[in-house]
Amino acid sequence: LPKRTVPSTPQDPVALLAMALAALGNRPVPGSALKTQMRKMDAMFDETQQGHTSFLDFLKAHSEVIDLHKPA
Repeated sequence: LPKRTVPSTPQDPVALLAMALAALGNRPVPGSALKTQMRKMDAMFDETQQGHTSFLDFLKAHSEVIDLHKPA
């Protein structure tokens, strides 16, 4: 089986967010699915290390990359 490499340093969180969105097809997805994808791409991702109290807070801080919408 191919070995999965885990980076020794975390990726840039904004770039990781953009890559995760692209991997999910740039379509509406639940925040939990987005965070799961980001953690698959970089196991070291932790929004609290970026000074955010929650993943939603992290997403709101990066509105230039993502549009947030609550389901109706």
